[in-house]
Amino acid sequence: MDDILDKPPKRSLLPVIGVLVAFVVLLGAVGYYYWASQNSGQTSAPPVQNLSGENTSSTPPVQTSSSTVQTGTDRKDNYLLGDTLRLFKGDEVWVAAKNDPTSPFFQVTALDFTDSRCPEGAQCIWAGERGVALHLVWNGPYTDAADVSLKEKTSLTTEFNFVKLTLIAIDDEKGGTYADIKVE
Repeated sequence: MDDILDKPPKRSLLPVIGVLVAFVVLLGAVGYYYWASQNSGQTSAPPVQNLSGENTSSTPPVQTSSSTVQTGTDRKDNYLLGDTLRLFKGDEVWVAAKNDPTSPFFQVTALDFTDSRCPEGAQCIWAGERGVALHLVWNGPYTDAADVSLKEKTSLTTEFNFVKLTLIAIDDEKGGTYADIKVE
């Protein structure tokens, strides 16, 4: 019985492990916020320039009328949900919500156009179709990106983070091939 009284009581490691876990979680959170603040500019909207070329804000202006198609010199780089985008190859536009038109949250880039239509004078099993390859970037509280393809017959619509994109038409003009895409 004297042996039991001479030994020091065993201490639990649970409080030490708890403190270590809390420290690691805190360190991870601080590291994440530091990383996020350093990388937040990678997908942000381009700066707005006034007529003299000076930056006036960190987000681009957004057109205020909806359901318009921009052509030629009338083109704007910013749209609202519900608008129809006209995109030529390489065009990059921003889309904002109607309730917050000063904060673009969604970027659409026209990567390339495809044409699998049957050549004139040839006999084909399938008539073929034209399509547009898009790169989409979600610039909200989290960043997400995807490459999608819209085609005239087989994939007229796609959805990305609750935004529906619908191919209205692919056509040609002097400026090249373009796609009209409705964003909702």
